[in-house]
Amino acid sequence: LGVDGTGQVIAIIDSGIDPGHPDLLKTPAGEDKLVDFIDLTTEGLINTERTVSAKNMLTLDGVSFILGNIPSKSNVYHYGFLEEEKLGMDLNFNGELQDRFLVLVTDGQVSGQYDTVYIDTNNNASLLDEKPLTLFREEKKRQSLKSAFVHQSFNFVLSDLDSKGNFLKLGFDINGHGTQVAGVAAASGEITGVAPGARLLIIKVLDSQGETSWEQLKKAVKLAADKGATVV
Repeated sequence: LGVDGTGQVIAIIDSGIDPGHPDLLKTPAGEDKLVDFIDLTTEGLINTERTVSAKNMLTLDGVSFILGNIPSKSNVYHYGFLEEEKLGMDLNFNGELQDRFLVLVTDGQVSGQYDTVYIDTNNNASLLDEKPLTLFREEKKRQSLKSAFVHQSFNFVLSDLDSKGNFLKLGFDINGHGTQVAGVAAASGEITGVAPGARLLIIKVLDSQGETSWEQLKKAVKLAADKGATVV
């Protein structure tokens, strides 16, 4: 073990983390700072049970979307919406709480096995300019909702995805406390934490109001141990 925390995995059991924070992206050795992002809350849950036939253009909830022939082995997309009003947060910082961002789920590799998500991050009714998102633990992909303000963005990862395409969870931190704790523990960049070389296992148990249950906390601690965290 290095004196800077190299070789250790710290479990942050809190409100999640801002996965796009520049000081929480990499260790000094260049490893991805985050091992995984597990969400035990329902805050980032999006229902994607609704289905449509795969086409280049579709009208969903009265809005016409350009999808760009996103591959689907079954020719069936699942979809839902990330809604500001539900979360109570202006996700793209435009001063409104009415925006809804299309979330499309597809089975691009094996028919009926849904493994890839597309999100209309700039809310322009087109997925032509969007990149595919997969489970964070597999490919370490992060995304952001676009904002007119250069230094403001809503960053998230895909923390869970139902293989049948009926739901998914986005991992983020609205409360902010988890990001602060993670920074104190292991930030590496302009800000330096106590153990900048350590990697982080994020287990979200607190919602935006900072609320959880003892049962959730108990589950999170056990999960951290099972996942190999050396510090909780």
